[in-house]
Amino acid sequence: TADHGNLTDGPGFYPNNANCTWEIVPSDSARSIRLQFTAFDMENNYDYVRIFSKPTNGSSTLQLIANLTGSTIPTATFS
Repeated sequence: TADHGNLTDGPGFYPNNANCTWEIVPSDSARSIRLQFTAFDMENNYDYVRIFSKPTNGSSTLQLIANLTGSTIPTATFS
């Protein structure tokens, strides 16, 4: 398992109403995850990157920790 990697929307354009999901899980449950964007260009208020975190209390309900849109590169997100 790599300690870093890249996520993209794939080669070329994505179709209307696309819903892409990536699940990122640390190999050691004591570790956290940092998402840091080096580029970010979403259609403001139409396209979003939503980042969720699973609570440590064992609940299966995901908690929204970031809702990103627009073209400003967001600050790093930690989970």
